[in-house]
Amino acid sequence: MNTEDRVAVLAHELGHVMLHGPEDETGKQYGSSADHRGLAEIEAESVAYTVLRAHGIDRGDQSALYLSGWAETVIQVQRAAFEQDMYSRHPTSRVDVAKSVLGRVTAATKGILELTHPPGFGGKIAGPEADLRATPAATYAGAGPGVKPDGPVMAGP
Repeated sequence: MNTEDRVAVLAHELGHVMLHGPEDETGKQYGSSADHRGLAEIEAESVAYTVLRAHGIDRGDQSALYLSGWAETVIQVQRAAFEQDMYSRHPTSRVDVAKSVLGRVTAATKGILELTHPPGFGGKIAGPEADLRATPAATYAGAGPGVKPDGPVMAGP
């Protein structure tokens, strides 16, 4: 396993730690049950993808395959549950699955990024004088020589 793969596995497992620990009530619902493992895997991989991407590691293809497979599993399990309990709302598409985990994934990702401080985290953007072309001296976020670290700050909602 190469270094990038090892980092990706570590980020994925960190997602599990952040989201599925013994004190997490929602994570407890997932448990080791085959019915809920898919949601836990989707959450962990989504955290890993987002954290890695913030640090300049693009594992989009690998994450997409992994997420797609688990999303299909979740949908199948939820459809079977729907047949037994037609009055409950269950995810029936990949979009529904993504929406169902978005808040937890966002919170876990933010917690990790606050500790790891990737370039550009916190809404800072490169100043207008920055040369955003990829050069050996520039980082993946485009912050290279001449970029002021305390440049303009984007306002959030």
